[in-house]
Amino acid sequence: MHYEKLKLNDGDTGMHIVVDSKLGSELDGFHLKLLTEGDQDDSSSVRGLVYGGEGRPKGNAKVAVLEELADDPAASNKEIAERTGVSDRYVRKIREEESKVRSKR
Repeated sequence: MHYEKLKLNDGDTGMHIVVDSKLGSELDGFHLKLLTEGDQDDSSSVRGLVYGGEGRPKGNAKVAVLEELADDPAASNKEIAERTGVSDRYVRKIREEESKVRSKR
């Protein structure tokens, strides 16, 4: 399993968990909302977890792809897709959108 800390759209903190099983699994990944008390960046403030559903939380996939592209612009669509848990096609779409935005500036 691979864990990634996320900032959710509502400002709360969450986790995206990717299941990486050699035996195979119907579930590729899921996300959890962390129930915290006090400083959200302090791991000792976590008081509970709430299952948020399969995959990434809505809207966070694009953020993850953009972060990966910023960190490694030379990476292929396939590499970015594998790191973020989205499809190659989705990464290509975001790259095209970003290219259009930059060309308008």
